[in-house]
Amino acid sequence: VWVDAPVGYMASFKNLCDRSDINFDEFWGADSDAELYHFIGKDITYFHCLFWPAMLEGAGFRKPTGVNVHGFVTVNGAKMSKSKGTFIKGRTYLEHLNPEYLRYYFASKLGANVTDIDLNFEDFAQKVNSDLVGKVVNIAAVQVLSQSALTVSCLIMYLSQSLSLNFSKHKPVLPKHLKNVSTIKPFAKLWALLTKQTSSLMPTLLG
Repeated sequence: VWVDAPVGYMASFKNLCDRSDINFDEFWGADSDAELYHFIGKDITYFHCLFWPAMLEGAGFRKPTGVNVHGFVTVNGAKMSKSKGTFIKGRTYLEHLNPEYLRYYFASKLGANVTDIDLNFEDFAQKVNSDLVGKVVNIAAVQVLSQSALTVSCLIMYLSQSLSLNFSKHKPVLPKHLKNVSTIKPFAKLWALLTKQTSSLMPTLLG
């Protein structure tokens, strides 16, 4: 069954190329210099790292630049199962919560390894409230601004310039983490900067 997926991806892209005047061989030709990455689950590593590259070689196509292997997603510590009801439909989630929360939650736990990621509901709520609400939203809290002469636009400009200056110091490190498909460390850097920035800003606002 696994082989149907990558063949289907190639066929879909070929269809797009035919409709959009894109050169298919620039991406899939044996001498292509385009970067091509696979994202797979840890249970099909052999197929995508051994058999599939061999098939591509034999068929005259290029091989992937890299293969990123990840663990499974569990729900409250249990494997997702339809029969046991340990799963969440995407549509059901969207009826209740913003998808950005879930994207952030998974990204904050994604590292360059095959460790499973557990969607723990209590941890999910705590992380969203602590990181997204506690750190990001509170920076521009209205009750704080009401005690200061700074306007919202001034605050946003101040934060943007200051964060940009501080974050630029970490630029050489961040691409390496992102290329390894590890978003844990970049997020840790971001939250450390936000925490520092908030702490330094409060005396100014409250003074």
